[in-house]
Amino acid sequence: MGRRLVLFYAVFGMLVGFFAAGCGGSSSSSSIKVAITAPASAPTIEQGQTVNVVATVTSSNNSTVTPNVTWALYGSGCTGASCGSLTNLTPTSITYNAPASVSSNLTVSVTATSVENPLKSASINITVAAIAVTIQNEVTELAAGSGNFFAATFIASVQNDPTSSGVTWSLTSNGAACAPGCGTLSLANTYSVNYTPPPNVPAAPANMPTITATSVTNTAHSDTDKFTIFDGSAACGTGGNESLLNGQYAILLQGWMGRGTGTPILFGASFGAGGTGKITGGADQFNPLLNHSESGVSLIPSASSYSE
Repeated sequence: MGRRLVLFYAVFGMLVGFFAAGCGGSSSSSSIKVAITAPASAPTIEQGQTVNVVATVTSSNNSTVTPNVTWALYGSGCTGASCGSLTNLTPTSITYNAPASVSSNLTVSVTATSVENPLKSASINITVAAIAVTIQNEVTELAAGSGNFFAATFIASVQNDPTSSGVTWSLTSNGAACAPGCGTLSLANTYSVNYTPPPNVPAAPANMPTITATSVTNTAHSDTDKFTIFDGSAACGTGGNESLLNGQYAILLQGWMGRGTGTPILFGASFGAGGTGKITGGADQFNPLLNHSESGVSLIPSASSYSE
């Protein structure tokens, strides 16, 4: 009887040890936690740039776990190479490489999955920002005429361009080049260009040209401004109450140009009104970007008018 009891307790002890070990292993696996520790928050990068992603694997009950993870890349609205790629693979880190070009903002997810427990994973979203081109000082009308005072400077801003290459400029009407009939472009650089209107209003459709700023880095991104060329000397006809405006006057305008928060501008002018819809003289001062100003620019009576 005693020998049977000894054998029973020996077998019972082995079973208890076996189940204890089994429960311990299961508990260790189920207590695994995966976290993305770098970058600290979801980043936004430019096309062609990279982000290093690091994952850690821990256990909530302080048991020993395998730190290795597997990596995966998922994208919304993209497949394969258009989502980017993963390189520099290690058991706990990876490098995400953004596509060289994106047509619009792209958001992808990089996911780390525990090797020991594939049910445990963590992800981080990465946004690849597309290039955005904006003509800041859009206009709706420009007067025909000759002389320096009729020229206008167009300025473009380019966001999310990793090469900072700026833009190229073009002047068209109905999609076809129209210079010099619709005006001319000169002194073009990566972010600005001068437009000079023709001396007289051209026939349609050249009287409504479009100036376009196109990204050098990605020509799929551009901005346009379509405006009307008008006869400045006859812009405002008579027949109203023009006689009410007769004498010397001053104007002060403050505001913003462009989109979003815009760029602050200040315009001041003094002028003489003849009481018949014509400007008799005056001068203005204009600082479109605060760090650039023109002062004492004379008004041209033959190309100026008003109506009441």
